[in-house]
Amino acid sequence: MDAYLDSIKGQGFILAIDSDSDVERVAGFLAFKQDYECAALGGRRHPCHYVTTVLIDEDYRGLRLTYDLYNELFAFVVDEGGILNPIATRTWDSETSEHANGAHIHILEQLGFELVKRIKDDRGDGIDTVYYRKEFSEQQAGLLQRLISTHTLSAFAIAGILIALTVFSAIAYLCNGLGEEAGELMLAFTTSLLVSAVCLIIDAVSQYKLARNEKYLTDMRKFGIDGLNFDKQLLLIEHIHNAHDTIWLSGCRHILNSSIAAYLQRAISKGMHMRVLSSPPWSEAYRLIYDDAESTINNYIKLFRMTLICDADNRCSDVIDRCEFRFSDKPFFSDIYRIDDTIITSAFSYYGEKRGSHLDGKTEATARDFFTMVTHDGSKLFNNMYEEYITLWNSCELKLDNEKFIKLFPDISYRKMSFEKKCDRIRECLVPVCQQRQ
Repeated sequence: MDAYLDSIKGQGFILAIDSDSDVERVAGFLAFKQDYECAALGGRRHPCHYVTTVLIDEDYRGLRLTYDLYNELFAFVVDEGGILNPIATRTWDSETSEHANGAHIHILEQLGFELVKRIKDDRGDGIDTVYYRKEFSEQQAGLLQRLISTHTLSAFAIAGILIALTVFSAIAYLCNGLGEEAGELMLAFTTSLLVSAVCLIIDAVSQYKLARNEKYLTDMRKFGIDGLNFDKQLLLIEHIHNAHDTIWLSGCRHILNSSIAAYLQRAISKGMHMRVLSSPPWSEAYRLIYDDAESTINNYIKLFRMTLICDADNRCSDVIDRCEFRFSDKPFFSDIYRIDDTIITSAFSYYGEKRGSHLDGKTEATARDFFTMVTHDGSKLFNNMYEEYITLWNSCELKLDNEKFIKLFPDISYRKMSFEKKCDRIRECLVPVCQQRQ
């Protein structure tokens, strides 16, 4: 232990001090090497701030001090300015939980670290050495760091030198101490320098903006967003038209789904499999959030009818086996659309009396009021939304009996029914869900 302590004495330290006790105690500390060239992470080409040790006194564990120590390190690195090198650390991991450093890895992942290297069985059979790294956002960088990262620092530096020479040449010309011919040459030289400087600045600014845009798009894709769109309806229609196998929908009111029901009907008639997750308008979860249950029940019936009745004779054929409608009594706030390996979703906010008034006089938001995110299978964002949908889907206890629904709603005469009668008829069509993960 003494040798180990000697080895870290020359490193940077962040201490957690308990000053409330009778005698000040060190509750924990984080030791790190600044601008360290770790061979396993690229050496000289990729220097980093390398965390070597994090220790918390046993009496102070469970107080999230490790989070605090790392956050202090983040603040220190940003405050230092200059190059924002990433922060990295090393620990161990294993497929068996008893041999893994699960607590530390969980903290690292919560703080935005990513696994960048794994050395299998490096610490024994089944125990791997793992390296984690956290990159800093460009928004946290100073101007110098942003210029370096976009490879435009040299261009701006040269432009600055050209401007300085231009000023010097202009002063020499104005002094007119070089004679007429030399003065004309100096004027031409000054003009040439000025034009070169302006062109170089324009080119550097364009390169800087292009590099920043590319970094922004890279960060979005890294997070899992493949695109943003402001017309959710057209985006869904396009994806539904090109669907090959699967369409999953969710919604409390199905406003948008009922408006594109004809496109869904076309997709189902081509052999698509469809799942629809809904919130019963008569449920407490629905009533706590929305107050337009009557129009919602009409959206439901329209959506169910158009997707189940696919031929001219109003026969379901095999569609009833490819469509499933489940009802969740749990509240959910985001409409999620999965079309094959793509998930389309956006936030939804209520602007009615319960949440305040909309500035332009509308009582509530619509799908067009929000940007829509597109993400593909394999990203963390996709996996999170997929799990959210699956969790709600598997928790449902009731689903629609498709054949019975068609019998009870054979035509559009349901529009003349009262809200209560529509709800009663849909309730008659509900059957228990076999609790089996799909």
